[in-house]
Amino acid sequence: MRHLDSPETALCRKNLFKKAAVMFGWLKKDPVRQLENKYADLLKQARDRQRDGDLMGYSDAIAEAEEVRSQLDRAEAERSLI
Repeated sequence: MRHLDSPETALCRKNLFKKAAVMFGWLKKDPVRQLENKYADLLKQARDRQRDGDLMGYSDAIAEAEEVRSQLDRAEAERSLI
C-alpha cells in the first residue's frame, strides 16, 4: 500500500490538478475582455462628462482610457505570441 506522502502520490496529485486546470480553464476571466469592457466604460464616462460640460473630467477620463488602451494593446500582443 502506498503512503500518502510518497513521490508517486504527489505526481498523481499534480497531474490531477493539471487536468482540472485544463478542464475548467474556460471559467477563467479573459483579461483582454476585461480591459475592453473597462475601455468602453471609460469612453462612455468621458462622453457623459463632456455632454454635462465637465471638460476637466472629460480630459481625465480620456487620459485614463488611453492608458487602458495601451494595456489592452500589450495584452493583445502577448496573446498573439502564445
